Amino acid sequence: MASWWWWWEIGASLLSIVSMSLVVSMLFKCRDMALSAWPFPIQPNSLIAALTTISKTAMIISITSCISQLKWQYFRREPRELDLVQILDGASRGPWGALLLLYQNRTRNWLICWLAAVMVAAIGIETSAQQVFEYPTRNTELMLNETSIPRIWLAESYQESMEDLCGNEYTQYDGESSPSRLQLALSSLTISNSRYTWPARCLRERGLLEISIGNAIGGVEAKPSFQCPPQAKYCTFPAFTSLAMCGKVENYTDAVTVSCNTNANRSSVCSYQWDDLNAARLGISNETVRTIEMDFNSQSIETSGNLSYTITRHDQMKTLSIYPLSDGRGLGLAFLRKQDSSGYYGYGFYPKVELLGVYWEWCVQTFTSTNATSSGIAAATAMEEILTGPVDQTANDDIRKYTANSTGMSVRISATTDWLLGSAMHTALGAQIRAGTVTWNDSTGPQPIPMSEASSLAGMIGLYLSIADIENVAKSVAATISAFIRTPDDTNNMRANRNATFMTGKAFAEETYIRVRWQWLIFPLMETLLTAALLVVTIILDRRSGYPLLKASALGLLFHGLEGWVPGDLKDHKAAVETAEGLEGVAMDIRVRFISDEAGKLRFVRCD
Repeated sequence: MASWWWWWEIGASLLSIVSMSLVVSMLFKCRDMALSAWPFPIQPNSLIAALTTISKTAMIISITSCISQLKWQYFRREPRELDLVQILDGASRGPWGALLLLYQNRTRNWLICWLAAVMVAAIGIETSAQQVFEYPTRNTELMLNETSIPRIWLAESYQESMEDLCGNEYTQYDGESSPSRLQLALSSLTISNSRYTWPARCLRERGLLEISIGNAIGGVEAKPSFQCPPQAKYCTFPAFTSLAMCGKVENYTDAVTVSCNTNANRSSVCSYQWDDLNAARLGISNETVRTIEMDFNSQSIETSGNLSYTITRHDQMKTLSIYPLSDGRGLGLAFLRKQDSSGYYGYGFYPKVELLGVYWEWCVQTFTSTNATSSGIAAATAMEEILTGPVDQTANDDIRKYTANSTGMSVRISATTDWLLGSAMHTALGAQIRAGTVTWNDSTGPQPIPMSEASSLAGMIGLYLSIADIENVAKSVAATISAFIRTPDDTNNMRANRNATFMTGKAFAEETYIRVRWQWLIFPLMETLLTAALLVVTIILDRRSGYPLLKASALGLLFHGLEGWVPGDLKDHKAAVETAEGLEGVAMDIRVRFISDEAGKLRFVRCD
């Protein structure tokens, strides 16, 4: 076996280095790789564990041989306690023996101490290697087919004609009847307005608008049309600009002029006037001074059989419609709301009121950041710009052209869509609500009852508007109209904007990926390289010593046994040498040196 020299240990050290090189190579290859893209059936941590175990095992082979060979040299230079043979042999067998050697601190050879320290530290190789991988999550872009690519719809024009809505089935009408209410628009009747008679099936866009506006009044805004695939965590869209409706509220309460009259029956009528500069600016009205009236304590006597009773009404809210969009660049409503709940008024005592002007006008919205999920648009930051115009319009031109001054963007809107929006908003918002008390001739007192001069739907909307936050209502209605404008044609079998286009975005999904924490690889690499370096030093020192290459051979202890004892020397220790602990105790008192005896054979010669 002498012919093997140190080849086993050199091979083991090379195997350890190769294993760690494979670990490093694998880490470079799989760093930042999606876990789902890992190509092997064995998981990354398991593969790391296998390679580091091979490296550690091969490394320990080298350390064991080095300590074992240095053991023989350690007794050459000077006499040593004989029990150090046992201590050094234990250190070569594993981390526990190496730890005892370092703890007892009886070995002054630096090379042996380093080898023992490396042996103890090898315990932490697997633990450190297992910390190399971390599996966080990240958002990664999905590669989708054409039908699944994220889309968000926008509009640069809104052009509908009667032919677009109903083909040739509509007829011109010169009557003066009001635009249809929602419930009539959804019926099977033929409805008339001041310009046209529409078959009911052609009114579904109007009905959809009124439904959407009604929802918006209640705080449920319509959302712009978009597409984000369900497998995506979120979708993002680049900056874009779209036609929209913008709303704002002006509070005229402190600027209103009040004029009230009370008759003999204490029935009062109050007139409220204010300067409506916004209506003039938007072309809604030629007059800047607007007037709205509200009556209080109006009474009527009703009879039922032999019973007569008096109804006394107290107005809660009235609206003044500044209508429609087709008369200018916007639409406005004036809300007059009573602010107290007093009973009777008159003769100088009138209720406090709140007067609000609400205005909607065409604008463009520029979205710089839009995120969405499959269930809705999560975040969208928009900048608004009111359009100027219409420009370049002739008397018979149904298409109106507006301009965004900051970008020069041109927007085309048809008069038909102007009228459609204006009439739908007028129907949904133009309601007045009255609250009254009924006083019976033979009753014990008045009983309050709610009353409305509008339809049941308008009545419910009016009751809500009498207490609602009008500014939020204005914004919600504007957002809903803007979403409607951006809804593509035939969405959910309902017409919307046939001019709506879409912009594609990117879809991202959450994936688990492999993150390499390189700092945890430093320790295993240092252990491997240090072991190889210590092996080289041991081989060099061993070649210089000229000693036989015995390493961990147990036969070496038999063939190169003790020298300098006579049979009677251990007589006093007969009982002690029967146990391992006893032998160690006796060996501590015996000093030996590994040198040649008188016959020239290497022996552990007693040096007392």
